[in-house]
Order: sequence, then C-alpha cells, then structure tokens
Amino acid sequence: MSGAQPNSIESLVPHTGEIVLLDSLVTVSQIALSARTTVRADGLFNTTPERVPSFIAVEYMAQAMAAWAGHHGLARGEPVRPGLLLGVRDYVASAPYMPVGEALEVTVRQVLETPAGTAVFDAEVTGQTVHITARLSVLTVESLEDLKRLSSETN
Repeated sequence: MSGAQPNSIESLVPHTGEIVLLDSLVTVSQIALSARTTVRADGLFNTTPERVPSFIAVEYMAQAMAAWAGHHGLARGEPVRPGLLLGVRDYVASAPYMPVGEALEVTVRQVLETPAGTAVFDAEVTGQTVHITARLSVLTVESLEDLKRLSSETN
C-alpha cells in the first residue's frame, strides 16, 4: 500500500499488486460504497483470454467492502485492517461469465454491523451484459496475527 494515492483503492484495501481488482472509487457514504473496474484480459482469474467466471464478482464485492471499511477506518485515524469473508448468500448472476473489457460498477451497502467486528453487506455488480447480486458476511480483525490466532483456535 505504500505509495498509493489518498482515497485510491490501493490505499483503502489490505492488498497490493495484481490481486487489487477494483480500479477506482466512485462514491462512499456512511453505509455504502461504489467503485469501478474493467474485466481484465490478463487477470488472475481468466478461464480464457475472453472471459472471467461470474463468481469472481464475489471478490470484487469483497474488495469494495474492504475499501468501505478502509475509508471509514482511516477517517477515524485507524489503519486499514484485514478481513475474512465468512459467507455469501443469495448469489444471483445473469450469466456464467463476465466478458473481458466490460466496464463494471461494484456497489456495497452495509445492512448490519456488530461490535465483534462482523458485518453484512448487500452487494451488486452491474455492467452492460452483467448483473450479479449477493449478500456477504465479513469479519474484520485488528491484524493478520489475529486471523492466524483465530485459525489455530478452530483447528
């Protein structure tokens, strides 16, 4: 994240390099965020040079949630924190694949947040030929060490 411009996606999510799938922040509010991206020909998740499976939109949604949390954390003077996607419900996609080159808008809206760090978001990815919706649950933690600790406690 070093060298990222303020309010760039890279400054708001705990990712770097090719795994950052969102291109730009459009709007952010107390309960929602909208971002843009273009389905890439050279992406990590392409099944062919022409398409990406629609379920990868869940990662677009998760990164939009992370950007929303990062924006609000930075506004409170806190660092960007890692999160863990806990679940996806009510996933609906208009097609099995997203075509390379398609411009997408990714919108997330917080439905619920608990003091324990869990949250639920309604999410949508829309483009000219793509419409994908889902409800995602996420856990935000203080650090990667907390994630490792949680993982070892469950094993």
